[in-house]
Amino acid sequence: MRSTNEELQTAKEELQSSNEELRTMNDEISNQNIELNWVNNDILNLLNCINIPIVMVGRDLCIRRFNPVAEKFLSLIPRDVGRRITDIQPKLEIADLEKMIIDVVEDLKAQEREIQDKNGRWHLIQIRPYKTTEHKIEGAVITLIDIDNIRRTAELERLAAVIRDSNDSVLLVDFEGKIIAWNKGAEKIYGWSEREALFMSIFELIPQENIKQEKARIKRIKKGEMIDSFETKRVDKNKAILDVWVTVTLLKDNSGRRVAFSLTERNITNMRLIQEKLVQSEKMSAMGSIAAGVAHELNSPLAGLKLMINAYAKKTKQGTSEAENFIEMNDACQYMAGIIHELSFFAKPGKEPVDLLNVNEVIESVLKLIAGKIKEKSIKIQKDFEANIPNISGYKREVQQIVLNLINNACDSMSTNGKLIIRTRNTDNNKIKVEFIDNGQGIKKENLGKIFEPFFTTKKGKKGSGLGLAIVKSLVEAHNGTISVESKKNKGVTFILSFSSIA
Repeated sequence: MRSTNEELQTAKEELQSSNEELRTMNDEISNQNIELNWVNNDILNLLNCINIPIVMVGRDLCIRRFNPVAEKFLSLIPRDVGRRITDIQPKLEIADLEKMIIDVVEDLKAQEREIQDKNGRWHLIQIRPYKTTEHKIEGAVITLIDIDNIRRTAELERLAAVIRDSNDSVLLVDFEGKIIAWNKGAEKIYGWSEREALFMSIFELIPQENIKQEKARIKRIKKGEMIDSFETKRVDKNKAILDVWVTVTLLKDNSGRRVAFSLTERNITNMRLIQEKLVQSEKMSAMGSIAAGVAHELNSPLAGLKLMINAYAKKTKQGTSEAENFIEMNDACQYMAGIIHELSFFAKPGKEPVDLLNVNEVIESVLKLIAGKIKEKSIKIQKDFEANIPNISGYKREVQQIVLNLINNACDSMSTNGKLIIRTRNTDNNKIKVEFIDNGQGIKKENLGKIFEPFFTTKKGKKGSGLGLAIVKSLVEAHNGTISVESKKNKGVTFILSFSSIA
C-alpha cells in the first residue's frame, strides 16, 4: 500500500512536471502565434502600402494572395483566391503569361516584359520565383510597374537629342514672335548663338519686305490653321539672304491651348544655286544647238537679200523716199547679221589653240579696238591694273569678246562724260579678279537675276539683242571662271570676273 502511494506520488509529480512543460510549450506556441499574426499583419500592411499590383501564385498557377492595387488594376475579387490566374480575364492582356510563370518556376530565372494596356499606357511585368524559408520554389510573384512616364520621358529625351543635334534649324517661337528655343542647327545656319537668339524676335531673321506676310502667317497659326511647308528667305547674322524650306508645327499644352509653334528650317541656298546653274546650263546647251542651225540657215539668204537691196539701191535716185527705204532695209539686214553673229558664240567653239593670257594686255587690246566709241561718248576710262599679274589660260578671241561686251554694255548704260573703272587684282587664293565699274543708270533689283538670260535686255529699240551678257557668262564659265554683278538703280553697275591664275 505504501509502495503504491509512493508510485502515485511520483506519477503525480511527473504529471505536474508535464503540465509545466505543456504550459511552457503552450506559452511558446501562443507567442509564436502572436508573432506569426504580427508577421501576417506586417505582410498585409506592406502589400497594402505598395502602390504597384502584386499577385502571388502557386506552382499550380492558382492565386494565393494579391494586394488591393492588383485587385483594382486587374479586376480581381477575394473569391479569385484559389483560382488559376489564367482563368481570369484581367483588364490587361498578357500574352504567354502561363508559359512565363512555368518557365520562372522551372528555371528559377526571373522574367520581365514591357506591355501596353488598352489605353495605350506602358507597364513592365516582372515574374520572380516564390521561395520558402527552406529555399523551395512554391510558385511565383507577379508585379506590374507603370513605366509610361519613364518611357515617354526617354522618347522625349531622344527627340530632344535629335532636335538639338539636327543640321536643320529648329526654333520655338511664341505668338508675339519671340524666340524661346534655338538649336545648334539654327546657330550653324544663321550665325547667332543660343544666348543671343533667346533675346531676339523671329522678325530679325526675315527680310524687311517679307515681314508683313510673316505676321499674317503667325496670325493664321495662332488660329489653329494648318500651314503647308513653304519656301521663303531668311537673313543671317552677316546680313546674307538665305533660301530656306520651312515646316511649321503648332504646339499645345496639356489642356489643348495653343501656346507656341516650332519652325524647322532647311538651308536650300546652295541647292537653289545648283538648280539655277543646271537650268542655265541646259538653256545654254539648247541655245548652242539652235544657234549653229539658225546661223547656218539664215546667213546665206540674208547675204543674198543684202546683195539685192544694194543692187536696187544703186538704181534708185539718191535723196528720194525709195532710197531712204533701201537704207532702212540695209540697216535692218545689218542688225539681223549682228544677231546671227552673236548667236554663233553659243555654238561649240572652234579648235583655237589655248594661250597663256595676260588680262591687262587683253583689256588694252580691246580698248584700242573701241577707242572711237569711247571718244565719241567722252567716257573716261580709269585703268587700275595690278603690275606683274599672273597669266590665265584661255582662248584669246573669247576673252577679248568677254571684255568687249562688258565695256560696250558700260558705255551704252552711261550718258556722255561717264566714267568706267577697270580693275585687275591677283587675290590670295590664286585667282585673277577683274572688275568693270561704271557710273551709269544701274540695274533694277528685280532684273539682276535675269540679265544673263538669252534675249533679256533693258535697252530700248534696236540697241540690244539680249545676247551680250548671256554670251559673256557662257564664255566665262567655259574658262572655268565665275561672273557676278552688283548694282543699284541710278548708281552704276559692277561686274566681277574671277579666273584661275597660272603660276
